[in-house]
Amino acid sequence: MIPVSGTALILTWAQGGTLAARILSFRPFVGLGLISYSVYLWHQPLFAFARHASIDEPPLSLRLLLAVASVVCGIFSWRFVEQPFRTQALGLGGTRLGLAATVTLLFAGFSLAAITSSGFSNRPQFSRPVVPGYTFDNKSLADSARDLLRAVSEDQDYAVFNNAGDRKLWFSANPATRKVLIIGNSHSMDLYNVFAINKELFPQLEFARYGIQISSFGYPDGEPMFSAPNYRTADVIMISTRWSGFRFEARSRGRSDFKGLEVLVDRTENDGKLLVITSETPQFPQFGNLTLADHLVLKLGADGGNRRTPNEVATFVNRRYFESVVADARGRKTKELLRDVAARFRLIFLDKEDFLRDEPACTCLGIVPGGGKTYRDYGRFTLDGARAFGQRAAEIGWLDPVTVALGGE
Repeated sequence: MIPVSGTALILTWAQGGTLAARILSFRPFVGLGLISYSVYLWHQPLFAFARHASIDEPPLSLRLLLAVASVVCGIFSWRFVEQPFRTQALGLGGTRLGLAATVTLLFAGFSLAAITSSGFSNRPQFSRPVVPGYTFDNKSLADSARDLLRAVSEDQDYAVFNNAGDRKLWFSANPATRKVLIIGNSHSMDLYNVFAINKELFPQLEFARYGIQISSFGYPDGEPMFSAPNYRTADVIMISTRWSGFRFEARSRGRSDFKGLEVLVDRTENDGKLLVITSETPQFPQFGNLTLADHLVLKLGADGGNRRTPNEVATFVNRRYFESVVADARGRKTKELLRDVAARFRLIFLDKEDFLRDEPACTCLGIVPGGGKTYRDYGRFTLDGARAFGQRAAEIGWLDPVTVALGGE
């Protein structure tokens, strides 16, 4: 709104003879305005490729050089591309139309091939990563992350929401175990995997999952969960989600997760269930279809990383993941707000970062021993990640506040 409003004010009142008009009529400013669109088109690929080509953020000197290069390229494309199309009668008949159509189809075909092949994943750098056992195939990792849920729900098409399997009973009839139902969007699938793949480490608890956007509570589409067998049987309702109150979520349809949470608090209290909130998973940089770990492993290979041992590569990647979490100011703000919400409603709050990162070692697990990676995109877990995070959660007693509140030791 600020730049748009400022532009509208200038257009309305910066008439000839005013100070603003004299400043904006200064020839260098006018010239920059003329080439600005061409400069805009050039700067994005130059800066994007510079970031992709470097493990670190490009230095200020390089970014300044790229800014100058954008202006120079913008001048030439304005003069030899933009101006001819603006000032000359360039019909699109015959040869020109055929050439334009051919170039368009070539670019579209290349882009489609890159998308469907996950960036031409048969390239040598993908087939020979510097860490044995490492895979760049995030699609297969995302698919295998649902294996445990497919098995327990007996549904091979198990998805994030609207599953027939969610309306079946997953819990046993064992009276010695307490039942925990994990609810939310795809991040509830991740947390379910953390415990299900390590169930021997949590013998006093059983876990199930129900896919639902928290903003649905208070609306008709939120009601079916309360009649589901897993909800009726559960002792604990644990929320693991990407909160739509802080980031845009299309499935929230303009609703607020926090309005839905108020409804859920009242309902679980009336039903005698313990409600637990967990933090969001940290959001890591992505590079197209590649994760942060993929990007770093590729760059280490290109920069002579084959001289590094797998342990050295893993240490390097894990420290970069830690640095990304530490630098995430928005993530810290989100966590603070969630803590305040939990305090206001007198709920248990559990911070996932407690098992995702090792503060004294300054690492956040991105690659596990053996070469498997823990994340398959911006922050959702692989099965290798779920296994490692569950072991860490058991080691630090992450669920102790829950078992204590249930009357356990």
